[in-house]
Amino acid sequence: MRWLALAVLLSGCTQDQCSLAPDQDGDGHNAVECGGDDCDDTDANRYPGNNEICDGGNHDEDCDLTTFGFRDDDADTYVDQLCCNIQADGTPRCGNDCNDHAQSIHPDATEACNGIDDNCNGLTDEGVQMSLYADADHDGYGTGAAVQGCFVTQGMSFLGNDCDDANPAIGPGSMICASPTAYQICDQQGQFGLKIACPNQAACRTEPNGTGVCL
Repeated sequence: MRWLALAVLLSGCTQDQCSLAPDQDGDGHNAVECGGDDCDDTDANRYPGNNEICDGGNHDEDCDLTTFGFRDDDADTYVDQLCCNIQADGTPRCGNDCNDHAQSIHPDATEACNGIDDNCNGLTDEGVQMSLYADADHDGYGTGAAVQGCFVTQGMSFLGNDCDDANPAIGPGSMICASPTAYQICDQQGQFGLKIACPNQAACRTEPNGTGVCL
């Protein structure tokens, strides 16, 4: 009894208070300071066994910091990340659904190239973007340093092998004159190959569109 009295005194709840009002908030659970199980006897909506709900105030309804309520508006079985409870160390414990209004977005979703964080890992389109190249002449072949993206927009191409991005007539497979009697072919890597002599020492003529032809 002496130890009980000391514990009650240290808790700020006197023996008289515990005798008169061990359940000050009237929730049917006595305060822990008075030998009960109510972790907060000033809050009638906080006691063991109470239904934990998802609320914006991170309120602990059931005296269990590990629970944070269940809200799953999109019915994908993942709890809204806005449902939280603050732990003893001050850090939040929350649900893991970063968009509870889209059933296709949750931690186990497959990331798609769509400008959205589909798998709730804080990244967008990781590992699924394409390499895109500037296509100034709009011939379907680009050049220069690649940028990452999901969509081929105007002025871009997913091919980076244009030998001359200022001339839409010249791309992989195109022939240009390298000298009066030799030509070069734009290869699949976007490079002009070695000079090749025109057959029978024929002349190479540059056409109006910039390509070459052996006469």
